[in-house]
Amino acid sequence: MTLHIKPFRGIRYTDSENLTALTSPPYDVIDADFCQRLLERHPNNTVRLNLNPSDSPHLSAKEAYTQWSQEGVLAADETPALYAYTQQWHEGDKTITRKGFITAVLLDDEADSDSPEFKASLRTILPHERTIHKYIKERIELYQTLLLNLSPIFLIYDDPTRQLEAPLFAAADEENHWHTSTDDDGVIHRIQPVTCQATIAHVQKHMETQRLLIADGHHRFQTALTLKHATREALKQETGDVPPLGSLPTDYLFTFVTNLADDGLTVYPTHRLLNQLPEGMTSETFEAKLLEWFDVVDDGVFESNPATFKYQKGGTSSVKTLSIKPERLSELNIPKALEELDVTLLDAVVMTRFYNSCAQDLKANGTLRFDRDEAVAHHQLDSGKSVIGFWMHAPDVRQVKTICESGELMPQKSTYFYPKLQTGLVFYPYHALFTEQSSVSAIKDATAVKPFRLNEALAAL
Repeated sequence: MTLHIKPFRGIRYTDSENLTALTSPPYDVIDADFCQRLLERHPNNTVRLNLNPSDSPHLSAKEAYTQWSQEGVLAADETPALYAYTQQWHEGDKTITRKGFITAVLLDDEADSDSPEFKASLRTILPHERTIHKYIKERIELYQTLLLNLSPIFLIYDDPTRQLEAPLFAAADEENHWHTSTDDDGVIHRIQPVTCQATIAHVQKHMETQRLLIADGHHRFQTALTLKHATREALKQETGDVPPLGSLPTDYLFTFVTNLADDGLTVYPTHRLLNQLPEGMTSETFEAKLLEWFDVVDDGVFESNPATFKYQKGGTSSVKTLSIKPERLSELNIPKALEELDVTLLDAVVMTRFYNSCAQDLKANGTLRFDRDEAVAHHQLDSGKSVIGFWMHAPDVRQVKTICESGELMPQKSTYFYPKLQTGLVFYPYHALFTEQSSVSAIKDATAVKPFRLNEALAAL
């Protein structure tokens, strides 16, 4: 098991002085109103590619990308690079900085399943959440049309000795072309290409023994896997050759990676709110049924026990800390690695047994709401928009890593890594922008003309 990373010639905005107006948050946190505000800031805002507000969004995005490329709004860097990336923000009087870099990571053949039965010991990239296929399909269709990956996924490596950051950021500071964007939360994003071959070789060597944990971007991860296989199958049919693994841009994952030991690696809880009770239940009977499964414990236990959570009825200020009854834990059939995870216990009892459903379906029909902002969640309860609130822990990242290494997956919305990565600082092209040319001569033309045959891949989602 060896992890391979690669520098690439990123596509970037040429107007580096105006990045704040040109960049955006990830597509999945942008609603229609926010999309319009971003377009009003600048007609070339990256949201025009990511969430084009037209009747034919993907084709309109392609037209915009083609026009911007022709007019020089976007251009490829001349030299393949790793991209040093920092995010800086304030919490009270404290200034926090997270450091990492953007790169292309080879999708090895062991990365192909998001099933809990995968052999985790063979994988270099570890997911921690299941995905919903309908969200993957839309991204595939967009990237197929654009031949461009717009948003890196967020990965974590584990280097307590921090052997990588010092030389990487020393090289970045030496090149001294940091480009800056400030998002709507006031987070300052800075990016700098690192082209020093010695530094790149050092980083590649250091990363070979790493295993990467997906922090954010599970649907984009599955999108990349689907594109990898569809492209390879198309080329096999076009040329009769099986391209060597690593010879195609679609063999790689567009990623931002940061260190588990980084001081700025911040993860917040995602609280659960119920907007309606299970059929036939009142708030009193719901609570009575809940207390058949959970004991009420002292509030202080919440701080020391990640298997507990807090429970609150809407319209009240009373909050109870709940812990699973030991004698009922075995009834849940939860894998050992997940028994001390509050979201797993809550889902197994409330979502599965009370509603006879799952979190993703309850969210889809409006019964369940996820909230990262505690003040917003309190308002939902106080205003009566939600009837029940569950206050969850901020997950411990090492606990998440241990769960993934055991081969298990966590419920959706178990983690919230803050801040989000900014989209538009650099794009990853699905055409030949690596250092060396492909070893299969027909690949470049085939990729340009018929990059993907996705009918079967999409039908399977």
